[in-house]
Amino acid sequence: MEEKKTNKDLLPVDPFSEALFESEKMEKELKKEVDYFSTDLIKEPKNNCLRRVFIKSLFSYIEGVCFALKQVTLVLCSDLSIGEKNLLEEVEYYLNNKGELWENKKHLKPEYNLKFAFKMYAKAWKADDFKLEISTQGWEHYKKSKEVRNRITHPKNSSDLIIKDKEIEDTFKALDWFYGSLSDLFESCRKSLERQKMHQRAN
Repeated sequence: MEEKKTNKDLLPVDPFSEALFESEKMEKELKKEVDYFSTDLIKEPKNNCLRRVFIKSLFSYIEGVCFALKQVTLVLCSDLSIGEKNLLEEVEYYLNNKGELWENKKHLKPEYNLKFAFKMYAKAWKADDFKLEISTQGWEHYKKSKEVRNRITHPKNSSDLIIKDKEIEDTFKALDWFYGSLSDLFESCRKSLERQKMHQRAN
């Protein structure tokens, strides 16, 4: 039986609200996965299989959040350069030997992509005071954990699959750093929006 649509369902949804809703939905779903495996890992800290799954889920979460931030930016920001727009869409264009335009998916280095996603999201909200903190140990923990993720995703031998105690500690610290950075970003955007509203009321 077809589900009856309500009046709310029939109302048009503006692109910004739709992008924001989808980004929040994806972030929550990916975070549930990270929380699930981190809880299991606390119960079984020496379980190497759980360690690998937790690290992979963490980077799925980080990369998913970065993608979501860029989708919101595409809808919200009206003064993007062509280069910024292409990188936010993760595409590149080139000509084939027939002179035809081809579009290809752009593969971005994770650490560059993270910096870019945060920077552009802040730009979209006019949060000029935001700066991603990469001078702390948190950023170093992120980079080290990324190398571990790459190693266990593309192992060359069985030893590549073993996660050392220090490596899993780095991963938890990288997660804390990312949570903190994301919270700082949203807080800067919230304050920027408040300033914009106050300025509008004053005028």
